[in-house]
Amino acid sequence: MGRQNDTALFPPAFWSALEAIPGGNAQRTIWFRHLGPDLETFQQLFLRPVPSPPADAVPCPWNCGCNHKVVRFNSEILHGICQCNPQRCQTYTVVPEERVTWELDWPKLSRSLCQAFKLQHKIVKLGFYNTLQIGTLSLDGPALHSARDEGGIPAILTLPSNPVEFLNILAVLVSRFGRPFILLAPTAKPLGPGAKDLLSTTGSLFVSLSDHLALQSSTFDVQGSMFYLVSRTSPSSLFADLAPALSDPSDEELARRVCTIIDVLDSESRRKSPNLLTIFRLYCVQEMTVEKIARKCKCSKATVSNRLKLLESKTGVPASRLRRISSYFTKLHDDLDSARHDYFK
Repeated sequence: MGRQNDTALFPPAFWSALEAIPGGNAQRTIWFRHLGPDLETFQQLFLRPVPSPPADAVPCPWNCGCNHKVVRFNSEILHGICQCNPQRCQTYTVVPEERVTWELDWPKLSRSLCQAFKLQHKIVKLGFYNTLQIGTLSLDGPALHSARDEGGIPAILTLPSNPVEFLNILAVLVSRFGRPFILLAPTAKPLGPGAKDLLSTTGSLFVSLSDHLALQSSTFDVQGSMFYLVSRTSPSSLFADLAPALSDPSDEELARRVCTIIDVLDSESRRKSPNLLTIFRLYCVQEMTVEKIARKCKCSKATVSNRLKLLESKTGVPASRLRRISSYFTKLHDDLDSARHDYFK
């Protein structure tokens, strides 16, 4: 962690800014509105200027909600003219810095987080808004061979704007990976009961950056201090709970995982019949063969086999073992259907 006397907690504004500014893209006035005097440090750590011409309008410095049109008064001075109708705000002098748009520097931010948490830096686009895989965690031990075979435990950073968005992203991540992953977010605000239940189905870990990160400064030259991210908890302790989750799950835990994965995959899929739930019930509950399932569902054997392979890839368990959890699965799925019926009733 370096020199402890050089570490300090992040200003709370850092985290509210990451959550409050959609897409992490805004002009300096907006960033300053959230960060105040901490903007310079935040900018050094997380932001980069967008390579575009200076903006023709700037946000109102009095925060009335309007933009001020930038008009050149003479060769030296720029005026910001209120666009309210009728005009409510005063004209003021615009400095060049206000016309620059700043955006999150995802590569720089991800490298800093990986360094703090001792992760291997690896950016993978997942197709979600403000969500990326930023690295992987490598663990040692005989129980963790499956994680090593998959290239480590994925570490994902998401910057959700609300709990609903967070829950939707989490549901897709659970169905996509079907195994433990690390989910990083600025704060624990979006982590409700539903999100905790989803994380538990794969033994995944949620890490709130506001609770675990600090700043470390070290003066290198006459230009002043450089800041770095450090973890307040040793990564080995922080990620220790992932080790048991990577061993073979119990039948009940596996049933919860399968129930969640099937529910999410079928809800977002446009596959033709039969769906995953049908295949699971016929193969695992009724223990029918692939050939009999194909005849019953009037589809090819390849279709049935592909559905079973998808379940295996998402759960990390051979389809034959899934037959052992049929009783747990049936009860869980019936309870889920009952809860939905009561909700919509």
